[in-house]
Amino acid sequence: MTSAARRLLPELAVSAGTFVLLVVRAPTLEHFLVNSDHGYQLAAGAQLLDGRIPAIDSLHIYGPLVAVLAVATGGASGELVGEVLACAAAWALTIGLAFRLARRRFGAIAAWSSAILALLFLARFHKWYVWLIPIAALTCLDRATEDSRWWWRGGWVCGIGALLRPELGAASALVLFAFAVVDGARRDARSPLRARVLPLLVGFGLPLVVWMTALVVLAGARAPLRALAVTVESVVGSARHLTIPPPPFRPSAPFGKDSSHALALVLLPIVDVAALAAGGRAWRRRAPGLEDAGRCLAAIGVLGLAVYPHTIHRADLNHFWQGAWPLALALPGLCALAARAARRESDARRAASGRDLALAAGVLVAVCAVPLTRLAVEPHRDLAPLPRAPLAGLTDLVRGLEALPNDPNAELVRTLARLSGPDDEILVAAAAPQLPVFAQRPANGLCVMYQPGLFDSPAWRREHVAWLERHPPALVVGSEGLADSRFRRSQPEMWETLRARYTTVVARIGGLVVLAPAADPPRAAE
Repeated sequence: MTSAARRLLPELAVSAGTFVLLVVRAPTLEHFLVNSDHGYQLAAGAQLLDGRIPAIDSLHIYGPLVAVLAVATGGASGELVGEVLACAAAWALTIGLAFRLARRRFGAIAAWSSAILALLFLARFHKWYVWLIPIAALTCLDRATEDSRWWWRGGWVCGIGALLRPELGAASALVLFAFAVVDGARRDARSPLRARVLPLLVGFGLPLVVWMTALVVLAGARAPLRALAVTVESVVGSARHLTIPPPPFRPSAPFGKDSSHALALVLLPIVDVAALAAGGRAWRRRAPGLEDAGRCLAAIGVLGLAVYPHTIHRADLNHFWQGAWPLALALPGLCALAARAARRESDARRAASGRDLALAAGVLVAVCAVPLTRLAVEPHRDLAPLPRAPLAGLTDLVRGLEALPNDPNAELVRTLARLSGPDDEILVAAAAPQLPVFAQRPANGLCVMYQPGLFDSPAWRREHVAWLERHPPALVVGSEGLADSRFRRSQPEMWETLRARYTTVVARIGGLVVLAPAADPPRAAE
């Protein structure tokens, strides 16, 4: 083993341990059948697999790379083992990078603390990219102090991020750009401004240019303009119409789940600001042994603040964990920086200032520990509980629907497959885009899932109705009488058309109905 490999052994151990833990606790098939959020991504991939191009004839709020990855892992065809292994590997890489960044700048104790906190704060299993992109961007930014080639790599990471979640990639790129400019303003900058900004912009633009070129080839010269309009609609519509207010702080139950959540949402930006202030101070003063650590900590704070609007606009607990990665890095980093400042300052006044910083960091960590511990003990929404037999979830995924003979959602999927042919399209007028994926049937409609405020302006609604007239579905899945208020509010014209034409109830399962055209009830497929 080479010396470089030996130096990376702790990182490899953390990544391998994370991968094994997540595979052992793989989400169960029952979870996949009801998880409309993960199902949304799989459904976007299934539409790509059916030949539909993201942003052209497949509308969803994520970037196109989400659909591409769902196809690459096999999840878009309902084969979940590859999807689970890919998500576990992505989280292993993410936490390994966080460990590496913390060990490089803050020391071994901070690194292990970051890895443990990351596992405790783990976001949604399928939303690994909301942590991986900013942490990878920070890694590139940190390495750029020694090698200017990392500016190009950082830009590329942000460009890939923009093809996953446009606002995430854009925020990360803006932070890297700001640090490229600030680095240039310092007298000891190792390269001129253009040597940092130009590679950063080229790296960021390269994935976007490749995607736009593919759109032109596949869908014509006007396709990039439509993709831009869809991106704006998805970002603005999500911000306006998918908002969830923060939970209230309840003085009668200050340590309850809601109160802890409310307090954590306030503490998150406070930690970001503290990281920016303490790190920026050490960086600006060029204190020996503290300068690079201060720059890294300041970058964590700035990027944490940049992505905080995404966390607070939909302030449920799942979105809090999606934005909690700065806590896993900044809290250990603050403590490490404060301890170093208290030990290394030779000047008495500065040493006292370092001790004050250490005391403040300790108080902040103690205050954060109370609500975060309360939230971290909540069962993870996606992962199977530890008491289950090892690999039980993965075993069920290998067996497929036969592992759930009595589950109503599995029965609904089996019914859809039985009542339709392989090429028959199914329109889901409910929050369950995963159903056609697991029935292995093509989904009908332009949208992966119909939601009020997204792609429901008069112009979009006309396009949806025109699609419905050209491609009438074989089956429609919805609530009784298609009374689902979200679908009705989003697409009133489609709702009226479907309610008039699809009046034959062929199944009632799990609170949903399967409808067929009035004059053409389906027969079981051979």
